This record gives sequence, structure tokens and C-alpha cells, in this order.
Amino acid sequence: MDEVRPLVLMTPKSLLRNKSLADSNESFTDGRFHRIVGDPKTLGNEDEVEKLVFCTGKMAIDLHESIDDTVDTKKIHIVRFEELYPYPHKTVNTILNKYKNVTSAVWVQEEPKNMGAWNYIDPYLRESLPDHVTLDYVGVVAVQVHLKGIRTSTNTNNSGLLIQHWVEMKGEQNSG
Repeated sequence: MDEVRPLVLMTPKSLLRNKSLADSNESFTDGRFHRIVGDPKTLGNEDEVEKLVFCTGKMAIDLHESIDDTVDTKKIHIVRFEELYPYPHKTVNTILNKYKNVTSAVWVQEEPKNMGAWNYIDPYLRESLPDHVTLDYVGVVAVQVHLKGIRTSTNTNNSGLLIQHWVEMKGEQNSG
């Protein structure tokens, strides 16, 4: 018999109320948990994808919602990790095998570099990626300490981070 574990959900309330994230009842009764999910706006162009964008949770949703007509989704694919630990080696390798023309990958997070998942995921992604694929970090610079009662830029930097990421993507597409 399978081990039964409780569901622990940690998410901002805004994601619970986001209608674009709603799923059908069948996905709960007939579906299964996916440790990694591809963004539906960037699926289907496996032969043309040159850049993989790895992220988690709210950042993946923000990236998804920021895609507009100026973003060439044929050259990128957003990969959302739903579960980081234990690292899903097989699933990541299956995804990488679909995208033969990838030359670069980025990890995007809204937390500072030394506070989010980057330090954990970096060595695993580097091990999984082929040697010719570069891996970069896109996010807030590292901070020394989170002082209680002082609001930091991490609370308001999300939109700036999204803009930075898409500007980089558009610049690469226009120069090539």
C-alpha cells in the first residue's frame, strides 16, 4: 500500500484566488502530482527552443502572465518546479532531452540570491545540463541580513525583475 502523506500547501493568497491557475475537478480525481510543469504558453516548440527558464511558484505565474505579443515564445520554455526536494533528476533529464537546441538556461527567483532556492538548485541544474549549456541567475542581488521591521526591495522588486528578464530575452532575439 502507498504511503499516505498530508498535503502541505505554502502559497500566497493571490495564487489561491488566481482564476488562471484553476484546474478541473478531474485533475484532482483522475490526475496526478507533477513535480515539474511546463508553461502552456511556451510549450510545443521543442526544436526551436534555445533558452530554458527555470523557476518556482509565484515567479513562474508572474512570468507566465507577463508574456505578451513582444515575447517570442518559440525560443524559450518556462519550466516550473513544484517540488525542489528531492531533486527530480529523471524528470529534469526527460525535459532536457526534448530540447536539443538549448544553449542557455536561467534560474529566476524574486528572493535575494542568498535567500531563495538558487544555492540549493544551482549544483543540481549544472550537473543535469549538458556541458555546452550555460546557466545564469536572474534575480535580486544577495543581501547581508533581513532586519526585522525594515521593508526591503525584495517586496517591491518583482516587476523590475520581470522587466529585466524580458528585456534580456528581447535583446537576444533582436540581435540574432
